[in-house]
Amino acid sequence: SVLLVNLHETSTGQLYDIKMISKFCKKNNMYLIVDAISTFLCDEYHMDENDIDVTIISSQKGLCVAPGMSMVAINSRILKERVMNNNVKSVYFDFNNYISNIERGQTPFTPAVGICMQIYQALKMIDKLGLEIYLERIEKKAIDFRARIGKLPLTIPKYPLSNAITPIIFKKPIAIDIFKSLKNEYDMIVNPTGGVNEDYILRIAHIGSNDFEDQKKLVECICKILVRYE
Repeated sequence: SVLLVNLHETSTGQLYDIKMISKFCKKNNMYLIVDAISTFLCDEYHMDENDIDVTIISSQKGLCVAPGMSMVAINSRILKERVMNNNVKSVYFDFNNYISNIERGQTPFTPAVGICMQIYQALKMIDKLGLEIYLERIEKKAIDFRARIGKLPLTIPKYPLSNAITPIIFKKPIAIDIFKSLKNEYDMIVNPTGGVNEDYILRIAHIGSNDFEDQKKLVECICKILVRYE
């Protein structure tokens, strides 16, 4: 049996408890597969420490480069017990084919070369800075923004949040109007939310090249716009 989880749900900003999930999987003798697309390089993430068998990541979000590539990391346990013993009849999901090609320094299919180069440069930058410092910067930006936004007439969810984004919840159904005003009047783009929360929630990212001054300006602009709805 296997459990597939999304560690950080970007539509809500919620960060799930990987230690609790890992403990549950070990107790029930389950493989653990984690979609870490928006928590990898945003929050601390340890495959070995948390007995994660498979990690799925993509080029966007944590890596902060163009979308278009997904990557799968597998540990030795699931490699020996499942991957090497499966006769997969699939073009793109035959991991044995990928592994044999990696050993010769190639891929079985032509990848998105431009995105590969972007990923390489991003990882070089992070490695030069140091992963711990890189993650700490993102965390500090999240803390800074949440402190600033706490002074405005809106709320932030009480559940554990990823450092990647902060959902801000308006008391009135004005989220889309705020989004449009920020874009049209101040050239600031934030993330709207779909579904039932569309009119009430915006999501603010803390990854990428935005800095503390950008966040300060954003909060000031939101404050100016909110005055119209008092």
